[in-house]
Amino acid sequence: MDDEAFFAQTLAEGLSVEFPNCSIHDARDGREALTCLERHPIDVLITDLKMPRYDGFSLLAELISRKIHVPTIVLSAFGSPENSLQAERLGALAILDKPIELDEVVRVVKRAFSARQAGSLQGVTLAGFLQLLELERRSCMINVNVFGVLSRIFVQDGAVKGAWSGERRGEDAFCHILGCPDATAIELSHLPTEIESTIDAPLSALLLDAARREDEGRRDKIPVIETLSIGNHPTTRKQAFMADINVSVTRAKQIQGAIGAALVDFETGMCLGAQGDGRLNLELAAAGNAEVVRAKHRVMADLGISGGIQDILITLEEQLHLIRPIPRTNLFFYLAIDKRLGNLAIARHKLAEVEGTVKV
Repeated sequence: MDDEAFFAQTLAEGLSVEFPNCSIHDARDGREALTCLERHPIDVLITDLKMPRYDGFSLLAELISRKIHVPTIVLSAFGSPENSLQAERLGALAILDKPIELDEVVRVVKRAFSARQAGSLQGVTLAGFLQLLELERRSCMINVNVFGVLSRIFVQDGAVKGAWSGERRGEDAFCHILGCPDATAIELSHLPTEIESTIDAPLSALLLDAARREDEGRRDKIPVIETLSIGNHPTTRKQAFMADINVSVTRAKQIQGAIGAALVDFETGMCLGAQGDGRLNLELAAAGNAEVVRAKHRVMADLGISGGIQDILITLEEQLHLIRPIPRTNLFFYLAIDKRLGNLAIARHKLAEVEGTVKV
């Protein structure tokens, strides 16, 4: 038995002991894993990136293509803690560096089961997949069907070098592909010997730009709320304001990794609008974070610091809580993010965009 087969068998046996009430299915490559996913309900997928015939990258690409949302633990031989954390936040449940310890795998699987009960887990995203290619310094061509148009992303040694989709080229094509929710038929192929380099920006900057464009596109599609003013009737204005709040809070909750979002009046602690997945009592969180904002204003006044607060970040073990006051108002957005599924830079950017939709 070769080393990889022995490792897989040892891991399966160890997980069977730790989780006696669960069925453990093993596969020799990505193709067998796909067959297993089709035949059995799978709660957690553990995959190595380097496998014979059909490797882990091909498997992950197929999961994205088929929209199979299974929590995934990726085993990598070339990761670093910083890059692994970034890739984890953009898709995979965890990136574990080889050689791995069984205790570490067990810890992550238990975390997956807990999160699954809360209904928060997603599958690997195309953005997360690109992060893994960067992590492993992989070269390939990604073929994607975007609204029926064959599109391609060229990756060389982990860096995105070019993209095209229809008449679009370079960064414009890349953002168009990343922003398409119905991208299908994702396949990997060898990178051509010669490619036209049309992209120089690092992947992190490209993902932020794609997120910005996607957000702007979504904002343009939000219908403008027009009110019929009859004698300046106050109820009409209130209905328009509340509708505006609901739209904004909905957009905030759609930020990747968000587990709760609310718009709060920090003077009263009242929650004007909220959406969550049930893990947080948002009414209680609104009141508590209103105290945080008021306390910060008092400290700024005592220190003679002028200007407003851009945002307040509270970092917990598994969550990030972001408070963003709306200038010239007594309102602030409160956003709670699952650290495994969200990205702080993207969340800050998108929340700033959502802020602009609130008309007071």
